[in-house]
Amino acid sequence: MGELTIRSAQAERNLLEWSQRVAECRSSGQSVTRWCAEHDIKPKTYFHWQKKVFTAMIEQQRQQLEEPQKKSRQERKLLSVFIELWDGIKRSGSCRCGCGSRSA
Repeated sequence: MGELTIRSAQAERNLLEWSQRVAECRSSGQSVTRWCAEHDIKPKTYFHWQKKVFTAMIEQQRQQLEEPQKKSRQERKLLSVFIELWDGIKRSGSCRCGCGSRSA
C-alpha cells in the first residue's frame, strides 16, 4: 500500500471520527464551548473539523448525484452521520455552532 493510500485512509478515518464528534456535540443541547470543554477539545479545533465535515458532506452529496455506485461501509456510515446532522439543522431552523447561519 502506497504512502498516499495510507494517508487517504487515515484522512477518511479522521473525518468519520470528527463527523461523529460534531453530531454528538450538535445533539447534546450544549453550547460548542461547553461541549468542547467537557471533551478537552479546543473550540478552534472543533470548528476547523466541523467545516471539513460539512464540506465533505456537500461534496459527497454532489458525487452521489453525479455517480451513483456502491459505497463502502465507512462511506455509508459517514453519509448517515451527515444526514443526521442536516436533519438536526433543519429541525432547529439554525446552526447551533454559533455561526448564526440559518437553514433554508
